[in-house]
Amino acid sequence: MPVAKLTKTVVENAKPKSTTYELRDTEVKGFLLKVTPNGAKTYYLAYTTLRRKRRKPKIGDAIVFKVQEARDIARSWLQEVRAGEDPSAKRQDIRQSLSVADLCERFIRDHSELFNKPSTTKGYRQQIAQRVLPNLGAKAVTEVSRSDIIKFMKDNAYAPTQANRTLAMLKKMFNCAELWGLREEGTNPCRLVKMFKTQPKTRLLTDSEVKAIFDAMEKAEAERLMEPVYLLACRLQFAFAARINEILLLEWSWVDFERRLIRWPDSKTGGMEKFMDAPTIELLQEAPSRDKSPFVCPAVTDQDRPLSRETYYSSGWKRILVLAGVAHCGTHHVRHRAATDIANAVSNVRTGMTMTGHKTVQMYMRYIHPEEERIRAAQDRIRAERRRIISGKTTYST
Repeated sequence: MPVAKLTKTVVENAKPKSTTYELRDTEVKGFLLKVTPNGAKTYYLAYTTLRRKRRKPKIGDAIVFKVQEARDIARSWLQEVRAGEDPSAKRQDIRQSLSVADLCERFIRDHSELFNKPSTTKGYRQQIAQRVLPNLGAKAVTEVSRSDIIKFMKDNAYAPTQANRTLAMLKKMFNCAELWGLREEGTNPCRLVKMFKTQPKTRLLTDSEVKAIFDAMEKAEAERLMEPVYLLACRLQFAFAARINEILLLEWSWVDFERRLIRWPDSKTGGMEKFMDAPTIELLQEAPSRDKSPFVCPAVTDQDRPLSRETYYSSGWKRILVLAGVAHCGTHHVRHRAATDIANAVSNVRTGMTMTGHKTVQMYMRYIHPEEERIRAAQDRIRAERRRIISGKTTYST
């Protein structure tokens, strides 16, 4: 068995072989690095208890722990062994006593709050409170099985979309449990559990509905039926084919009138730039909040805060729909309709994706809805061409 002082260079240069092998440290007895054929590198400590039981607990993955950090843990465990304790058994007891509720708390604190956007973390908290804790919260992390997850999905089949989202979160959560040594590797109970098939529910706003919405905004503005900031937010969402949060959180410092563009430093898909046309520039230049607030769409009662999504939805968007006589739909319908308008006007997919802010062609295409009028016109052209072929007529002369 190879022996060497484990250092950063030694660990980085340890190449995978056809079989798993170990590198033993010369500084701390029993401290070792295991390298698997797929390239995974993990620190372990091999020791024998005072009762002559051999143990080899995992310390952690090399991508997570620095060599010295893992060596310090190995030293502390060996001190426990010399004192007559068994660190491996203690960790097993901890794993068995840790509940899913405890795991949820740590998942939010040590994973989601560090790596996810606040809106994602908020959604995770809701899923945990509404679905995970009532169904799995009291179970030990090590006791959750695939059958538990399958039962969870069956019990939540009445809300397939939410069940799918919760399953995706649980899969991440149990991956973290393995990473943190709370479950054995390769035991994620969500693995192989299928999600429900769901159908997209977003309908395309028709031309007449779009006209009714803009007519309603003109009426509301002329008769002062609602706060101007609500109308501004709605018009800007149409103009940029944007997610509503991108409009509500928009800051004046991101608006570049000279270059006629807006730079969002962060969005659902990262940093983003969108160009402004002349009507949009005029709309922004006449915005009530200009030179009064850091936000383009500030809260009505506090110019130093952005307009909240909940307030805009209840006091703005829903009232606009009522005035327009348009059936209830979410603000994201605006983005779908605007994206469809862009796709119909722009033949270049890359240009369309830049205008909508999509990062992948697949997602861009999901936002494009075929319009009934265009489909019927295409059918008429196809029928006319088929009649020409059947009649034997030609469209060219010799």
